[in-house]
Amino acid sequence: MVFNCWICAKLLPAMYKHTHHKIPQATGGADTPGNLVELCPGCHDALHNVAYRLLSAKHSLASIRSDVSMIYQNAEASARCFELACLVRDAEVAAREGLVEGRSVHAAATTLSTKAKNALRMRTKELGISQEAYLRSLVLSDLIKAYGASIASDDQLLLVPPRRVPARGSNAKRSP
Repeated sequence: MVFNCWICAKLLPAMYKHTHHKIPQATGGADTPGNLVELCPGCHDALHNVAYRLLSAKHSLASIRSDVSMIYQNAEASARCFELACLVRDAEVAAREGLVEGRSVHAAATTLSTKAKNALRMRTKELGISQEAYLRSLVLSDLIKAYGASIASDDQLLLVPPRRVPARGSNAKRSP
């Protein structure tokens, strides 16, 4: 089986196919044919690198466009790569600004009753935070209560209880 890369149009064996979401799943993009494109690994990597450069204030739009044109001598391929990179950038900006909710929130919310979903929407609106931030705070609060967890940094939660080491000469077994 073979496929054509949506950006560069190379014909490659299917084992090299990367399926890319035009609108990322993390920001609500669906697994539908209209939202999916098949890319070669090089083009997939390139478009994400371009998207991250678009998010950075270090690079001008003109320099990024110029770099993409150097990667793809074909103007159509360059335009397709830039188009997908802009969609990734826009989705990331929307997620950062709280305009969309991550897939994890939707996955957690699917098991809630309609009344609970409405209450969740209402509560997060009252607090002025996203559903993701609200659910994250509930989870962290519960873990701290349950395990006496210490927070090492904003993005790392330590749940390892301290080891108890018996005094020398004690016959007591060490706890794992």
